[in-house]
Amino acid sequence: MSDTLVPSIDGARRRLWWFLVACIYALMAIWGVVLALAREDSRAYLIFALASPSAMALWIAIDARRNNLHVVHVAYIFVFFFWPLAVPVYLIWSRGARGLCWAAVHALALYALIFVSFNVAIWVRR
Repeated sequence: MSDTLVPSIDGARRRLWWFLVACIYALMAIWGVVLALAREDSRAYLIFALASPSAMALWIAIDARRNNLHVVHVAYIFVFFFWPLAVPVYLIWSRGARGLCWAAVHALALYALIFVSFNVAIWVRR
């Protein structure tokens, strides 16, 4: 059997990593819509309030494994509850100064995405 027919583990992890990044951005776009349209006591609000930190913790787990970093399991609980702080800390820890830049770029992009989806949902609802 040829080696080209068997996907590499690194290739699978890379695809999973990019899939999770896309899912996080999709979740944030939907989160903006949910914030605009759903009541705070609705199921949609609760589902997306739990999905966002879960996706962030899963992304850190896959990223750490992809980069051969050891993250203690208790850290994932911290990530789940404090992900707006924990994800930039992880990026700085894992990538140094480059991680600080990535944290800033993605924070601005996610904030802009939520802002735009929120305002589009309100505009469409009118």
